[in-house]
Amino acid sequence: LGPGAEVLWRGAAVARLVSGDGALAPQVDVLASDLLDPPLRERVRRRLAGWLESHLRATLLPLFALRDGIPPGLVRGLAFALVEGLGAVSRRAVAPQVAALTPDDRRALARLGVTVGRLSLFLPALLRPEAARLRTRLFAVRQGRPAESGPDGAPSVPLDPRQPAAFYLACGYLPAGPRAVRLDRLERAASVAARLSRAGSFLPPRDLAPILGCPPSEVPAVLTAIGYVERDGRFERRRPSGVRS
Repeated sequence: LGPGAEVLWRGAAVARLVSGDGALAPQVDVLASDLLDPPLRERVRRRLAGWLESHLRATLLPLFALRDGIPPGLVRGLAFALVEGLGAVSRRAVAPQVAALTPDDRRALARLGVTVGRLSLFLPALLRPEAARLRTRLFAVRQGRPAESGPDGAPSVPLDPRQPAAFYLACGYLPAGPRAVRLDRLERAASVAARLSRAGSFLPPRDLAPILGCPPSEVPAVLTAIGYVERDGRFERRRPSGVRS
């Protein structure tokens, strides 16, 4: 794949990807060429489509396993949201479905590699840089947007207000105040804050900044964004909708 939505052969673009029936099903559009008559163009398209399917499955296997192994019932809707979100969805966006999950439903999701966090549902196996880069490209194709570089595995990056939250989720990140934080890091920080808040208001511990990958000065804004209220330098839980204890 090229840097955008192009399929390259020997460094030259021979086709481009366009949105298909789903986030994991982009279509191959072979570029016009005097060297390709219609039958040959279709052969090239099928060959490239086969390669693309293999490449996507090899890189995003847990997401295909989720799509192909969706069980019946309530879990099906969450799995569909995760597939269309390319591996992540904000918990707030699916709060009613999460609230209705039974212990068996949660175990089914866990078997499919899904983490149900305080702030998001995601597949940790897709946070590695190679998978994140491909997810970013697929998001661009699905949305008909120019391909852009994502955070590419960093614990967090400064938030670009021009980017929609869906872009960051497709990369495996969630906007939180001035940062877009990788989902596993943000869930870890949320767990630390939730544990401390059970005893009442708390001072942010020093290890939150390295967990979040941000300067200590930005920790208060991140905590505020994930549901805490600051009073005299201490924080207490606001308990927003969609965030559990």
